[in-house]
Amino acid sequence: MGADGRLSVHGFIQGLRRHLAGGPFTIMDFARQSAPDLMLLEGQSGFRNPSGPCGAEILLSGDVKGVIMVHAPFRTHYVDHESAGCIIPTVESEIELIRMHGAETLAVVLNTEIGEPGRLKAYQQDLATKLKLPVIRPIEEGVDRLLPVIRDFIANP
Repeated sequence: MGADGRLSVHGFIQGLRRHLAGGPFTIMDFARQSAPDLMLLEGQSGFRNPSGPCGAEILLSGDVKGVIMVHAPFRTHYVDHESAGCIIPTVESEIELIRMHGAETLAVVLNTEIGEPGRLKAYQQDLATKLKLPVIRPIEEGVDRLLPVIRDFIANP
């Protein structure tokens, strides 16, 4: 259910549209037909975002094995759910949920729309130390540091 109480059919509509256009219907159909070395699946919200659908649906329907998680430091509540008190969980607990769904978190990229540059850099360094994972600010640093992580994951599934 969406935040407005209506059933979200976004994923079904998008899949049907691709199918009717002659393309694959599901993520797994695409994988079987194309046999890619790597598929990038973009999520639209946090694992437990009340707006849904979100993380679990993508991880399970795509049989995802590796995740590059996006995190917005200093954001405390899900957007448009502040008045409902929907607090964003810790990065560590989200990574644990990803693991429990059979996927490995490869890196964390930071959405830096909130926060001063010095504070964001300190947060990045602290989080990388705590998680023992690459933590990247892609707007400021680019994504070159992700390439070896992805290559290693592909080479050693």
